[in-house]
Amino acid sequence: MHAECDREQIDDAELAKLFEQSFPLKRQPPKNDDRPPPINPYVVIRYDETDIGVRPAPGGAVTYLSPDLLVTNLTGAPDIIVGQPHRLQARLSNFGLFPATLVQVDFYWANPSMAITETSVNFIGSGLLPHLPAGSSSGPSAMVVDCATDWVPVFENGGHECLLARATVPTFDAGPVPLDPGLSYRVGQRNLNVVQVAAGQSFKMFVRAANFARFPLAAQVWGGRMDARQIRQWLAMSRGRSRQAQDFQEGALSWRITADEPPEPLPGPTKLFAERLLAYDDDPRESPPKSQRMWAQELPAMTEQKLTVHAAVPQGARPGAVYSLSLQQQLGPILTGGYGILLVVV
Repeated sequence: MHAECDREQIDDAELAKLFEQSFPLKRQPPKNDDRPPPINPYVVIRYDETDIGVRPAPGGAVTYLSPDLLVTNLTGAPDIIVGQPHRLQARLSNFGLFPATLVQVDFYWANPSMAITETSVNFIGSGLLPHLPAGSSSGPSAMVVDCATDWVPVFENGGHECLLARATVPTFDAGPVPLDPGLSYRVGQRNLNVVQVAAGQSFKMFVRAANFARFPLAAQVWGGRMDARQIRQWLAMSRGRSRQAQDFQEGALSWRITADEPPEPLPGPTKLFAERLLAYDDDPRESPPKSQRMWAQELPAMTEQKLTVHAAVPQGARPGAVYSLSLQQQLGPILTGGYGILLVVV
């Protein structure tokens, strides 16, 4: 049961309709993929609207901004706010020709990081979908499942936590899937911070780089603007910003990253780097993105580095202007994940 509070009533039917309009399912697979749909259930939490569940994710795919993870502030505010209750939902798409029953979705939060592992997440709660119909040759079926527990962000990192969801289909899952949307089609990740700022305001937040290998590796952080289509879609999903999503103006902004503290030990061992190495030969994500290198350092084995992202909004910034930054970490030759930031001038 969701927390009761004084707020504008949120109509579930309207919310689902907005969800569908903002992130429509691609009814046809990409032209370069003519494989028949799988016979078994093939339940996917998409990393973007073109995702049909192919893993490892193709080169250039941004897997950490899933449109299938929805957060609604239950007070009616457009943003995620520390200490307030939020509804979490995950949209599941079944690309298989067999229905999925008793699908469990587990929801997690983690500190902002470009290398999230199963040891760095915190469990929030679960949701159960009794029946997800089979897809067809014309496209998948899709349904939304609610987390039974409302999420209340904590003050750590100003409430700018990452969210993940992992779907499990009984009988058809051989075992736990890795918490990596680039390797598992049943995992979705939303690493995005949408912040309201004023003209002339300074912005600062923390995000973590990590070396989850058992030997030292060079870590690099690459940064560039988010795709305009992604910005428009995320603004459309923020309450009170649908009009702005249609005519937003993105500005250029100088960002910088500093590391002001020494690396710290990771909370525990992880198999994620080994899983990435196993997929490496077939993983085209090994090349760095076409963006600027903003930070680089060799990290000791099993450590994480706290980084500070700085920006200063121009004094003359007009209300409605949007500034974006998409960060990606490269660990050795492998891209491990990323984080997105949207600054919206009010």
